[in-house]
Amino acid sequence: MNREILIEENKVLRLKNTLIREFKIDDEPLDKKLHMFESYLKMHKIETFGPLIIKTHIEGTETPELIISALVQVKDDNPKLLSPYKFEKELKIGPCLFSRFEGKEQFSNISQSKMQVYAYENNIILGTESYSVYKEQTEDNSVIDTFVPIVGRENI
Repeated sequence: MNREILIEENKVLRLKNTLIREFKIDDEPLDKKLHMFESYLKMHKIETFGPLIIKTHIEGTETPELIISALVQVKDDNPKLLSPYKFEKELKIGPCLFSRFEGKEQFSNISQSKMQVYAYENNIILGTESYSVYKEQTEDNSVIDTFVPIVGRENI
């Protein structure tokens, strides 16, 4: 297994027909929230394609709050949705700093750390949101692509 974490600049994440469910952090575990999200899809017969994408971002300035969103691409280009679900016909996020992690999911946060170091070394200012694309998940191996928007460069 390759233990190198790939880092690339100026990548773009493009999504079409994306169903989004935002979650605030509270006492309910994320696994339970994702299970409810999957149940909603099944109950409403919404067909998906592609991997699960988890977006995290900080909202607010005085009392910042971590927001987590689950995103999936759906086959229907006009699904009937109930609140709090949202639908975006097309999302284009970029330019981004990109990383590909391959290994046990419990170590995937190393990828975010490497991105922070890379940004520091290359005078890149990153945004406060990130998109983790879960391409492959088994007990022993996960492939997770992460996109973090680049908001600028420091002048040194």
